Amino acid sequence: MENIYGLKLPLHLSHKLLFMKKISTVVVVCIISTQLIGQTKTKRQPPPPPEPPIEMIAPVPPLPPPPPPPVPKVTNEVEITSIAAVPVPPVPLPPPPVPPTLPYRKVNERGYSMTIKTIDDKTTIKVKKGGFSEMIPLEKWNANKAFYEKRYGKLPPPPPPVPMVEEISFIAPVIEKNKEN
Repeated sequence: MENIYGLKLPLHLSHKLLFMKKISTVVVVCIISTQLIGQTKTKRQPPPPPEPPIEMIAPVPPLPPPPPPPVPKVTNEVEITSIAAVPVPPVPLPPPPVPPTLPYRKVNERGYSMTIKTIDDKTTIKVKKGGFSEMIPLEKWNANKAFYEKRYGKLPPPPPPVPMVEEISFIAPVIEKNKEN
């Protein structure tokens, strides 16, 4: 044990303490020297301001002409005498919406999540339960239906159909002008 600053420290700590003391003194000396160098340097003085420009003497421009007089308002008032209804041919409605292409998912009586989706005219059934999942093409399911229904349960019923939109006819009113004027 070594006695440094009245502290009894083990030998390996005393060497570290002396090393830290040396480093801190070097850092303090560097900081003080850079501040002294910065204070003793001569400061640059800003350049003198430029001389003011020579004023150019130009003749005063003439006054602009006065604005033209206002134009009197001319109105062609037309009196509306009647409104006639003219039948407009019905506008064809857009085609009905395509059934949803999102997968149709339902959990069956055995606890399997059965997802049926169609991609590029190929229908597949995805069977999931816990960490298990399997993709089965619909053709393969239908070819061996008894086996798959016994193993995974029955397929869920299809989603409800999309309701059709009724056609609406509309007759637009036509405004006639007074023919006397």
